[in-house]
Amino acid sequence: MGLTRHVLFLSRPDENHLYLTLAVAEELGLRGHMVTFATSDPFAEEDAESGVLMLRYGRDAAALRRLPAFTARLRTDPVDLVVCDPGTYDAAVELGQEWGVPVVVAHTNLATGETVDWPAERSFGADYLYVHPAGRGRVYGGWAPEDPRQVLVVALGSVPLDLLAAAFAERDWRVVLLAADVPADDLPANFAALPARYAVLDHADVVLTDGELPGIAAALRHATPLVVAPRTPAQHRHAARVESLGLGVVVRQADLDARTLRRTVARAAVDEPAR
Repeated sequence: MGLTRHVLFLSRPDENHLYLTLAVAEELGLRGHMVTFATSDPFAEEDAESGVLMLRYGRDAAALRRLPAFTARLRTDPVDLVVCDPGTYDAAVELGQEWGVPVVVAHTNLATGETVDWPAERSFGADYLYVHPAGRGRVYGGWAPEDPRQVLVVALGSVPLDLLAAAFAERDWRVVLLAADVPADDLPANFAALPARYAVLDHADVVLTDGELPGIAAALRHATPLVVAPRTPAQHRHAARVESLGLGVVVRQADLDARTLRRTVARAAVDEPAR
């Protein structure tokens, strides 16, 4: 292969940031690059493909410099590029300036400007690039349904958990919540809670989301119909675009009840244009 690089990722400790950038890091590692992925609590036990060195630095990004594994790697393999997200930007810029290397900022939502299209790079210069999620890596592996029921994948926070339970408990659906911190005892028997990893989308019939771009992008990559229940202005913009392209159904939070939610999800599951 061509010239290899040492890429340092500084990730914010948030699953919607970490898993997306970790998938990119794994892809670079699979292509032969040296990758160091640094994150902080509460992701101290996260793992990655063999091409990625995972480092945990507690809650202070400055502590990264004091980690023996990191300083040892720097002695033999200086960093060529730093990738960060907005939450780790200051630390990344400081390191980039010290080492004389470029810094790339990875946004998990569309950037904003005076005129924002979708994708939004049409409103920006050549230094802004829109990409969809990487398609392989450990972040995509490790889950399959236990039975042939249809699978509804839910970005927790899209709608209240009690509304989800009222709509789908003991129904002919397997409901997977993308949240690992929900106790199993609090869930109906046909519900499961998993980390926000995208292996579940290989088996999903519908994705229910509040309109955040990572979930929309992942669903589109897997050709999975969407039900979008937006809350914020940005989510409403994303939802409107999903609906105008025939990629899913938009529901108003104020209109949601168990029956409406169940019928909307069932309609999305058989909506061929969405696929």
